[in-house]
Amino acid sequence: MPNKRSNTRLLIVFAILLVLVLVLFTRKDSQKDRSFNKQLVELQHDEITQLKLFSKQNNHQELSLQKEGEQWMISDGQEKYRASNSLVEQMITAMEDLQAKSLVSNSKDKWDEYEVSDSLAAAKVEVYKDAKKLADVYIGKFKFSQPRNMSTYVRLSGKKEVYKVEGFLSSTFNRVMNDFRDKTVLKDPTANWTKLSFDYPSDSSFVLSKTNGKWMLDGVLADSVGCAGYVNSLKNQSGTSISSITPGGSVLYQLTVERENLAPVVLQVKQNGNENLLSSSENQEVWFNDKSLIEKIFVSKSKFKIH
Repeated sequence: MPNKRSNTRLLIVFAILLVLVLVLFTRKDSQKDRSFNKQLVELQHDEITQLKLFSKQNNHQELSLQKEGEQWMISDGQEKYRASNSLVEQMITAMEDLQAKSLVSNSKDKWDEYEVSDSLAAAKVEVYKDAKKLADVYIGKFKFSQPRNMSTYVRLSGKKEVYKVEGFLSSTFNRVMNDFRDKTVLKDPTANWTKLSFDYPSDSSFVLSKTNGKWMLDGVLADSVGCAGYVNSLKNQSGTSISSITPGGSVLYQLTVERENLAPVVLQVKQNGNENLLSSSENQEVWFNDKSLIEKIFVSKSKFKIH
């Protein structure tokens, strides 16, 4: 009996100790979780009027993204262009979603290791509501781990702590000015196109026109599948590469797209040396050096013939 009682007492003591250990570790983990604010910045999307970006690709020189009415504009202090509204919205959303997965360091000595110092950061992002600075963040080193887990190290300006957050943020912020520019060539979701006039050299020009819901090629019934495929492929079309050159000289090719209840869109190609450059009346300040896009737009008459 004494042995039984002793064993029972030992088991009770062991159970109590185990519970105490578990409580202590749980409390420690809880305190650790509460030792930093997981929401790194507090932003109201609609209040944001300006972003200042200092990216490594741009030699940490300032790029300013400023909202003017419904349009975002980008400037390097010398040139100013329309920016891609959708791309700026992605940047703002990325800043809003900046939540720490973990605190990786609270020492300034680790800044270079995680690439969150002034000289090594992929980008420094400042967010403003008018003249009031709402956030100031260093975007640092990117880390990829299995399975398909992407994370980035970040630091808040004026703070020594380094955090790990979810996502590949340098792909969003570490860019040059042309990357942020509006690259719209055609933007017409409904594509209520009534007439397409292809002006080519010599006698290769032709016209596609819609009559009673049917496409006609120079007055003859056209291949409806070919016409629909062509229109659908271009109705929301953007360029990729912007040229720094504005070409002179005459127009090589021109496509005029006439639309119901909307102004026509005119696409032109001019030559600069051995390179053809594309412009759109939807985005007049831009010339695209995009050979594949030019070939996609300026097709031959045979594409629309019934075979």
